[in-house]
Amino acid sequence: MVNIVYTIHKKKKNENLTETNLILQTRYDSLLKHIERSCFKDWKKNGSSFYIFSSGKETWEESRQNCIERGADLVVINNKEEQMFLIDQYKGSTFWIGLTDKEIENTWKWADGQLLTEEFWRKGEPNNANEGENCVVFTVEPVESENMD
Repeated sequence: MVNIVYTIHKKKKNENLTETNLILQTRYDSLLKHIERSCFKDWKKNGSSFYIFSSGKETWEESRQNCIERGADLVVINNKEEQMFLIDQYKGSTFWIGLTDKEIENTWKWADGQLLTEEFWRKGEPNNANEGENCVVFTVEPVESENMD
């Protein structure tokens, strides 16, 4: 818990808040760097997010449980920049992402509960492959430009 003392004079109040904010921001930044070095040393950072890629051959459910046990979840791709980061990490490999239609067939939801609104992969995907696709694997392969949205 952080206690902040406010002064009575309006001008002093603003000066003290600014100084206090700078001190708190410096402490916060230092703490984040310490956490990153000690707790996330095997994780990859992109912006304010951290990613870890498992080399195991697990099912979607097992992969998600593994993430949850680490205090995380399968990746939710929110934008093209995040997709490009993922492509840069593991060219030519595939991995599970946090997208599923297990609750309602053909209603795709992200692991955080958001409905799928933007798609960052080939047209027609996810496609319910073999009439049983309920989870999505991120495949990084060269694609002809006419196949992309």
